[in-house]
Amino acid sequence: MTLTLAEIWRHPIKSHGRELVGKALLDVGKCLPYDRHWAVAHEASRASDEQWSPCAAFSRVSKAPQLMAISATFDEKAGLLTLTHPQREPLVFDPDHEPQRLIDWVQPLMPADRAASVRVVRVPGRGMTDTDFPSISLAGMASHRALEGRMGRPLARGRWRAASRAARAESPSTACRPWCAGRAGSAAPCPAAHRHGGSWAVLSGPPIPPRRPRARRRRWA
Repeated sequence: MTLTLAEIWRHPIKSHGRELVGKALLDVGKCLPYDRHWAVAHEASRASDEQWSPCAAFSRVSKAPQLMAISATFDEKAGLLTLTHPQREPLVFDPDHEPQRLIDWVQPLMPADRAASVRVVRVPGRGMTDTDFPSISLAGMASHRALEGRMGRPLARGRWRAASRAARAESPSTACRPWCAGRAGSAAPCPAAHRHGGSWAVLSGPPIPPRRPRARRRRWA
């Protein structure tokens, strides 16, 4: 399957800001560098720095909608992350050494009826993706444009949580080949099995088995 890579997005802290990057060097079986590199555990979470934890263990956009307005810029050389939000002053900090600054900064954005954010976690060697294996999610620009047409107005692409946007895809059901690098605007083979009609794909990790068709229910007279 051939596709054109239109955009690369990463979320340095899971559900706490998105960043558009021009290029990324990928390794087989690993996450997009610095994507979901950190995650914010809430007070009811058992997440640790030792192993992957499911998304329910973390403060995230689906439970705290105001987090969606956060934008991020990560300086890889300095190790400093800049977060901005319309209702907060910009925050520049080191997530590894100043985690409490993030907890204090985000507290006014959290719903009062949700578990409070309490600590920042990071598992060495992988990002805190929604899969229990290192992965990269891919979204189709065709789906985005179709939704814009249905709603009759432009929509911000940053509202989607995928790491990459594909401008064109052919034969979405075709098995794909592995890759090691990608650059926005270039053509590259998609490296894993596709599903959901080209809406998204997992770009690393074990292949996704095809879904079995659901059995039809028989109506009895």
